[in-house]
Amino acid sequence: MLFVTLIAAALAAPGGASDTARPSAGISAAGGTGSRTVIGPTNTFLADGSMALLAGDYAEGVRLTEIGLRMAKSDSERSAAFSNLCAGHIKLEHFDLALEQCDLALELKPNQWRAHSNRANVLLNLGRLEEAEAAVEAGLRIRPNSQTLLRVLDAARLERYRPTVTVSDDP
Repeated sequence: MLFVTLIAAALAAPGGASDTARPSAGISAAGGTGSRTVIGPTNTFLADGSMALLAGDYAEGVRLTEIGLRMAKSDSERSAAFSNLCAGHIKLEHFDLALEQCDLALELKPNQWRAHSNRANVLLNLGRLEEAEAAVEAGLRIRPNSQTLLRVLDAARLERYRPTVTVSDDP
C-alpha cells in the first residue's frame, strides 16, 4: 500500500496557488518601496514536477523536481522538493532513495507532516514497522486529524500484527 502525500504545486507559488497573482511587499516597478504583483510560481520546475507527480508521471515528476531543487531559493522550497522526491521515489519503488529524500526534507523542516507521512510509508515498505509507526506518530503530533497519516498507521499496525502461518513438511 502506497499512501504518498505531495506538497502541491501551489506551494511553489508565492501566493499559494500557481496561477494566481498577489500583492507582496517589496520594490515596486518604479523602483520605490511598496507593493508589487507577482504572477505564477517562483520555481516552475518544482510546480511542474509536482503536477507530473500528481498526474502519475513519476519519472518525469522526479526529473523536474530535481531540476527545481537545484534552483530552489529557500529552505521551504528545498524541503518541499525533497518531500516530493520522496513521494516520487516511493511510487517508483526506490525505497532507499526515498528514505534519504524524506530525511533531507525533515532536516530542513522538521514540522512538515507530509514528509513524516512519506517517511512512514517508506519504512512500511521496507518492513521497518515500528519505525513507520513512530514516523506516523511524529506526523500526527503536527497534524492530529490527518486521514493520510491515520491510513498509514492502520497499514503499519495491520502488517505488524498480521498472523503468520508456518508451513512445514516435517512429520
